[in-house]
Amino acid sequence: MSIFARMASLSRRCPPRWKLARAVSEPGREPEVIAHLDSCARCTGHYQAHRDVVMRMRALPGTGGLSPESRALIAANLWNTKPQSRIAPQRRRILLISAVSAAAVLVLGVVSLRRPWPGGARTSASSRATIHSFGTARYTRTQPAPDELVRLYEGRISLDITPLHSNERFRVLTDDAVVEVRGTSFELTALGGRLVAAAVTRGRVEVKAGNAFAVLDAGDRWERATPPIAAAPAAVPPPPAVAPSPAAVPPHPAPAHPSPRRPSRPVQPRASTDVEKALFARGWSSLRDGKPAEAAVAFAELEMRAAGSSLEEDALYWRAVAEARRHDEGLATRLFEDFLNRFPSSGRRGKAATALGWLLLNAHDLAGARRAFETADDDPSPVVRASAREGLQRTK
Repeated sequence: MSIFARMASLSRRCPPRWKLARAVSEPGREPEVIAHLDSCARCTGHYQAHRDVVMRMRALPGTGGLSPESRALIAANLWNTKPQSRIAPQRRRILLISAVSAAAVLVLGVVSLRRPWPGGARTSASSRATIHSFGTARYTRTQPAPDELVRLYEGRISLDITPLHSNERFRVLTDDAVVEVRGTSFELTALGGRLVAAAVTRGRVEVKAGNAFAVLDAGDRWERATPPIAAAPAAVPPPPAVAPSPAAVPPHPAPAHPSPRRPSRPVQPRASTDVEKALFARGWSSLRDGKPAEAAVAFAELEMRAAGSSLEEDALYWRAVAEARRHDEGLATRLFEDFLNRFPSSGRRGKAATALGWLLLNAHDLAGARRAFETADDDPSPVVRASAREGLQRTK
């Protein structure tokens, strides 16, 4: 029998060396390898050699475990530093020739296809995420695929996750929340280690923050309900007379439009009618269910009916949000400008100004965008202030 025929015969019968090594540490995952050892003295020798190495290593004195800070630092360096080869050119050529020769022998030896050994589940050593940080945001990649973890400490980051396989997970952690995705584009904002906002542009995101749980689809936004910030749009809306907190409007390219200037006036709101309350409930329900066109129609009708009532301000604001979500940026711009002109003392002033600023910025109206962001720079909400200050940086 030739040497190549003998190698082919061995390749059909004997498992690879890495299977033998795994059989030492995880015999339950390699029952076929364990059974094969009874009939193969060659593999038994290799198995015993691996086992001897493991036993000697276990006999070595233990070392102290790494602190969480050290682990995070090592992970950050591994993920953010590109490996540099320090092998001398001549030695590199020798290694390359050896590798090519070994590969040629392996190809010649394995002359027939064989059934793969069990336990070969696919894992990926590369990240599934493209992460972009804004300003001074701080984060680290603490665990690689297939169970990938990213730790967000401070600031705002955007993530674009390629679709995961069935055996893969991707999560972002803060001190008080877990955000899990499958294949998604989204943004997260953290302050002092606490998750304060999440916005989704593609796919679906699950947010678990304390006892709160929210599932966000494309176009949805979650904000932490921390005073003076009202309840987030992803939550169940309050009674119509109490306006929930707005969802920040994602920027879209839009032409600049002049706003009809209607004089502001002190309002002594009258009580809302049942019809007006029903229109508000219908518009908010449509907006929450991802139907901004239906929401815009309901809020437009409510705006006409609710003049002088406690819902007049709510109707105009949420109509602007709905128009922005259905990508009518020109009309949304005019409505936000109208809102700021008519209700300058509104509690939503900063949020409306920030939304207007992003619309104007994407329409290349830098001067108008800067004026809008300056209006929101002193808003009580840290999320609004952070967005406004980032907008100001982009107008320079």
